[in-house]
Amino acid sequence: MIVARKAASSSINGIGGHGGVRRTVAAALSSRGFQCSSSSSSLGSFAPPSSMSRSAARASSRPASILKPPARHRSRHFSSEAAAAVDEESSGDETAAPTTTFAPTPERKYQYFQNVHVTADGVAVVKFDNRDQKYNTINKNLRDEARKLWDDDVHTNPDVKSVVWTSAKADGFVAGADVFDIKDVEDKSELVPFIEEWLRFFQHMKSAGKPAVCAIHGPALGGGLEWALWCDYRV
Repeated sequence: MIVARKAASSSINGIGGHGGVRRTVAAALSSRGFQCSSSSSSLGSFAPPSSMSRSAARASSRPASILKPPARHRSRHFSSEAAAAVDEESSGDETAAPTTTFAPTPERKYQYFQNVHVTADGVAVVKFDNRDQKYNTINKNLRDEARKLWDDDVHTNPDVKSVVWTSAKADGFVAGADVFDIKDVEDKSELVPFIEEWLRFFQHMKSAGKPAVCAIHGPALGGGLEWALWCDYRV
């Protein structure tokens, strides 16, 4: 809990321009007793709740500019409430937005990534770029495509000496798990094979022995944060 509060304290102002995500984070902090100040460009600052009980903290007065928490309950297996907000902002209801059928072309080989660019110095630049969503999110299809991208363009490519993972989105790096991918899972043990496949992918990625850098701008939540932690460097 102490680590989580410190992480929030150090990163919350960095998402000031991210609209619905910013407002939902502010609401989540406020609902837990944090006193948030508001400004036009950022979340401002917040202070941890005092020794009063959580119920008393919720009942205490708050600035009118802080929005109430979302009325719809979010289950705890979401990577974060901010990641869950991606669903609310992008879809507006409980039905996933229709997606177009992806057909690879030489100009765009992957649905969830832009084509790998290898610099003259041997740096492979890989950009997350989900074509069908405003935000990058993690799902099993992205994992399978990432494995193919890695094997085809990076792992055995002698021209690639190192890798940079980044995002082509203006609104952040990766906003955690795709809520539509997991919201109907009743037996949470069914998620274990999904997690194990991700672990095998990251281990395979590390086995190449090519230094990896994660260039992060904006939110890196859930699986996006784990991706960054598997890299050797984060900037």
